[in-house]
Amino acid sequence: MVLKRNLEREKKIEQKNKQKELLDEKPSKIEIFLKKGSEHKNVIIRTFFQASYYIWMFLAFLVGGIISMVIAAAAG
Repeated sequence: MVLKRNLEREKKIEQKNKQKELLDEKPSKIEIFLKKGSEHKNVIIRTFFQASYYIWMFLAFLVGGIISMVIAAAAG
């Protein structure tokens, strides 16, 4: 019984470590470019980059949602 609990704890610790690694990943070059542009001095350029960044994030979420829906449909 104690061994089973230890195994479960080790699995939870491994899962937490994997989640931390995923969160610590560096953002893509496009995301870095758009974020740096959104801090520009010129208002017009800054607005353009902010809009581009939000469109980029929307498309990323859209593609991720479509992929998850396809996987869910395939799983039944």
